[in-house]
Amino acid sequence: GRLFLSAWYLRKSRERFGKNHPARIALRSLEKEIRVRHKSILVQRPGSPMTWGIFRSYISLPANCGDWSPKRLDLVLRHELAHVKRGDSAFLLFTQIVLAILWFHPALWIVSRFLRIEREKAADYDVVTGGVCAVDYADAILTFAQMPRLKGPGIALCGIVFSSGPTNLSDRVASVLEKENQSPKRFGRTARFVIFLFLLGGFTIVLSVEP
Repeated sequence: GRLFLSAWYLRKSRERFGKNHPARIALRSLEKEIRVRHKSILVQRPGSPMTWGIFRSYISLPANCGDWSPKRLDLVLRHELAHVKRGDSAFLLFTQIVLAILWFHPALWIVSRFLRIEREKAADYDVVTGGVCAVDYADAILTFAQMPRLKGPGIALCGIVFSSGPTNLSDRVASVLEKENQSPKRFGRTARFVIFLFLLGGFTIVLSVEP
């Protein structure tokens, strides 16, 4: 119930930015640079930037994002588009559905938390390897960690927030600043391995239940 309530809440009362707004212009330019296949809809919502949507991606920014420096706006949009390009919102929904069905299995909750952390690190990696300054990006993460999150029923179930708060913040910043020790293959292999375990554990439980 909370999952569908969250999706409904995110869909209502959306206010889009105008075509000539700096954020929308920057978004369209980055979509071409990063080669994102489908255009995202940019909307206004208070709190930390976030991304959601499966068939159509939405990126929300606070109304005052027009006052941000071009560098700060670029960093935020690059992060959100990294999630869009990776299809993270769809996978988030999938994991939430699995958790809703197999809520009684503690291992799945642990795996879900691990996936959430790795998802952010992977998006961060895409940003810092795109040519931006790692120090500037780490500063942006710290800044948005202090911003209030969008309040609503089960927002975290459907939306991916730019900075979800102080949890694992130091580890995330350290990963950004040590990007030379990371590799895209690490994230790809880790994600595939964890997804395999996630599915294997879930279906094993389902098959073990007596009819």
